[in-house]
Amino acid sequence: MKNPLLDLTQSFAQALANRNFQEAWQLLAPWLQAQISPEQLMQYAQRAVLRTCQQAGLPTTWPLSHVVSGLGGYSLRSLQRSASDTFGLTALHPSLSEKNYRGLMLVSLRPELMGALRPDAWTDFWLSIAEVNGTLCIGHLHQELIGASSAPSHTFAA
Repeated sequence: MKNPLLDLTQSFAQALANRNFQEAWQLLAPWLQAQISPEQLMQYAQRAVLRTCQQAGLPTTWPLSHVVSGLGGYSLRSLQRSASDTFGLTALHPSLSEKNYRGLMLVSLRPELMGALRPDAWTDFWLSIAEVNGTLCIGHLHQELIGASSAPSHTFAA
């Protein structure tokens, strides 16, 4: 059975892992595309992966392995209420609404060394999925570092 949210998230994860930032950018909602360019998305993702690798004492490597998962049970309202406490998110873009919000997904990027996964260091990208004009897209993008002490988080939203 096809899962459109998972398909979108897999496409985004694969594009980031392969450094195809133009393709990843095309999966963003129009309001995010207006806020950041493909080059800014590239810098954002590359800085996140670089920090993950540096803080874990690993060389920066591309391509990356990726793991995708869905986080059911998060309505937009519950996400907005718990965003700062649970995810450290800033305010969600006002164009992301109960009417177009479809779910919360997670992409974990992990550096590969000699073909082996390094589970002690990864970069998470939290994606709020929206439907705009019948097409699923990423309506909110938040990134945090895992496996590194005192790692900062970053968000793209208005």
